[in-house]
Amino acid sequence: MLHEPPKNFDFHAFLQGVYWHQGWEVFPGTGMRTPGRSPVEVALDLTGVPSDLAGARVLDIGAWNGCTSFECERRGASEVISLSLESPDSGFNQLKALLKSTNCSFVNGTIYNLDPRELGKFDIVLCFGVIYHLRYPTLGIDNLRRIARGSLHLETHLLDNCFRHANNEIGTLADDDASLLQFYAGSELYGDASNWFSPSMSALGGMLSSAGFVVEKSTKNADRGYVNAKILPGRPPFLTGTYEGNVYEACGLGRLLGPEELWDK
Repeated sequence: MLHEPPKNFDFHAFLQGVYWHQGWEVFPGTGMRTPGRSPVEVALDLTGVPSDLAGARVLDIGAWNGCTSFECERRGASEVISLSLESPDSGFNQLKALLKSTNCSFVNGTIYNLDPRELGKFDIVLCFGVIYHLRYPTLGIDNLRRIARGSLHLETHLLDNCFRHANNEIGTLADDDASLLQFYAGSELYGDASNWFSPSMSALGGMLSSAGFVVEKSTKNADRGYVNAKILPGRPPFLTGTYEGNVYEACGLGRLLGPEELWDK
């Protein structure tokens, strides 16, 4: 992987023609930074991604421009799968060619169709800016558990400091421990119709726990939440002593989530 710019490199010209959502210093110490409003370093730091990823297999869900993926490669990851619905020409291919990346590859896909039979399992799973865009958030989180064999690092819009009241005023939750999801039928959240649900931190922790994760660290920063979680050994709690667990195949979960024997026990 290239760590310094080519001779006579025109960074301004390189940035043209791409919408850069992610902010990242392409070559450390040069000030050559993609102009996105979502800084990669903040999400990695607040979700506790190690600075040394030597030998790790990483999945970056919602990779978009690919900046987070290439940062993981820079930190030593042996393989990074960049999963996104966007075209790889939305920054990923451009960065891969510039950096001469050998360990990052792009897969067009979504959190809903994660399948360990196709992608394998991952030591590090990154899920930044995805959960609140899901109409079926628990299904997405269950899929994270299926393909994770190590740690999950998750960032999302959070309800705690951004609760929308009936009069459309924004405020904080009166109860920090309230386990709530707020549903957006249209573009109520920031005028963006791709936003469906915002969880409170308590609800997010509950969904992760139900899916078979242990939250080791959680942080709130304005309207964002950051979580570092590990796999909970054994059968995921939502499959134990529950209706869905007892009739896993009959209620369609086998079709949605795959055969239960593929879950880490």
